[in-house]
Amino acid sequence: MKLRHPDILFSLIQAASPLQVKYADEHKIFVGMLPKNVSDAEVSGLFSQYGTVKDLQILRGSQQTSKGCAFSKYETREQAVAAIEAINGKHKMEVVCCLPIPLTYNVMS
Repeated sequence: MKLRHPDILFSLIQAASPLQVKYADEHKIFVGMLPKNVSDAEVSGLFSQYGTVKDLQILRGSQQTSKGCAFSKYETREQAVAAIEAINGKHKMEVVCCLPIPLTYNVMS
């Protein structure tokens, strides 16, 4: 007799590419290679280490998932440059997703 166990969700951490950070204009920087499931709090937490983030815009698609890029505006140009120098090509954000694993139990009777 075979008994089927319900699917179980687990977290899988995938390899991520280093973030790409470039100067956009004024005090604004462009951030690329963000994970699809990134939150505003995660991005803000990372970039606020280098100065006062005045505005953060994560570009999102119709499903509200990240399109993989954002713009972050700092109070000063020096703060924007500090973020670029510290993060560009050096920092990776973990990509965590949930996948179902089908389990089957074989029971001998």
